[in-house]
Amino acid sequence: EFRRVLFRSSNELVNNPYSLLEYADLFITMLNSMTAAGYTFNNLIVAANIKMVINKERKWYRIKSTRKLYHVERDER
Repeated sequence: EFRRVLFRSSNELVNNPYSLLEYADLFITMLNSMTAAGYTFNNLIVAANIKMVINKERKWYRIKSTRKLYHVERDER
């Protein structure tokens, strides 16, 4: 169930990308979901730091027409 709520909240943010309240809503929903999955806020901070290390090591490219940034795929499991 929490995945559905996360999906719905993320869609609302996609439809309102400049709404700070939608960012807050998604953040709250994510915290509730990760708690339901057995994680703590501290777990999230540690995982975010690990993910930043991974992201800094990746090669990135930008699609000129859309200006979107993507990373070159690699297995991180």
